[in-house]
Amino acid sequence: MSLIRIIRLTPNYIDEMLALQDIAHKNGDPFTPSSRALYERAFMYQNFVFGAIDIDTNKLVGYCNCSIPTDKSKKNLGKGILPDNKLNAVGHVNTILVDSLYRRNGYGGKLLEQVISTFKNKSTIHYIFTTLYTTNIPSHKLFVKYGFKDYHKIENNGVTKFYCYCQFRIMNLRIIYNYILVRLGIRHILPSYYIRKAKVKECNEPIIRLSKDTLILSYEGKELFGRNSVVLKLEKISKYLSQQGLKLLVYELYRDANTQEQMRQKQIQLLKDSCPELSDNEIKNMVDKRVSAYGGGHQTGGAVDLTICKQDGVPLDMGTNYLEFDKNTETYSKCLTQEQFNNRQLLIHLMTEEGFVNYPAEWWHFSYGDKMWAAYSHTKYAFYDIIPQKIIK
Repeated sequence: MSLIRIIRLTPNYIDEMLALQDIAHKNGDPFTPSSRALYERAFMYQNFVFGAIDIDTNKLVGYCNCSIPTDKSKKNLGKGILPDNKLNAVGHVNTILVDSLYRRNGYGGKLLEQVISTFKNKSTIHYIFTTLYTTNIPSHKLFVKYGFKDYHKIENNGVTKFYCYCQFRIMNLRIIYNYILVRLGIRHILPSYYIRKAKVKECNEPIIRLSKDTLILSYEGKELFGRNSVVLKLEKISKYLSQQGLKLLVYELYRDANTQEQMRQKQIQLLKDSCPELSDNEIKNMVDKRVSAYGGGHQTGGAVDLTICKQDGVPLDMGTNYLEFDKNTETYSKCLTQEQFNNRQLLIHLMTEEGFVNYPAEWWHFSYGDKMWAAYSHTKYAFYDIIPQKIIK
């Protein structure tokens, strides 16, 4: 299975979108093709058009076009289930299409997840609608899997279509409630919504190699890269620790897309083997809390996984090993010994003094400048965006 990344498309992709559409139409896929003019208009009116890009070939293998309707016909899709004053609170999925050679790999689901996430970020949108041919069984199953419900069926010129909708207003309320708990200090982990929605203004700071000096150890001696400021901050912390007879042990800085996906798949398999009673959706939710999908902090060069070790390289007792997930993994676990608590507090103090924030679900993960940093520091903008692997020298 190829690795993909989901991006927001630009008009430069219209030719590839039309080519995918032509192939699907020739294969007899049940959908209504769009013209070049319609796609140009979609970009002109700033529709949300997302694409699935094969990381190895940089080829567009799927796309989804969605919008916030302005015309009455699409707004009126909600008539019958929404009061008139709610007809403006809708989003619409116009097209979702995946290359036939790449289907059955979950790419349609990834595109739909991006759409749902995008609409959730719009505080005025509480419902998503779409229209599907009744003969398009795979698409219908996909939308149902993600919570869409059939509410109307219409026949026109011998063609029968479903009108489907999804509501997530209650989820928004739950997110806000959990955010309030974090601000009150009752809860530590922010809803992922607040990390995803963070905006980025890339500062174009260079990414550099972490020097392999005697003050900082890299895990298994591998080469590590990070943003210039991040590396300088780590070097400053290491100089302080060296005066205490200690060192920094860095497990990971920049992490490429392939490595990120391999880590996710490893966690998925571990959970399937250890917890066979869990559904695929439950496993996905658990993995999302442990390893982010492509596009997380490690792909920006601003996130770092690390610990403190002795001069001989033996890590201080933090309660768990790196990437060991149990009741002690969360930074503020109540099951730590006094020694483990003190060691974590030392690490947190040194890192936060240099402007890093800790991810409370993992004691070893710290961020600076990325979306997680912006969310946990309540800063308006992140300033590190994703760095393509090809620019890492």
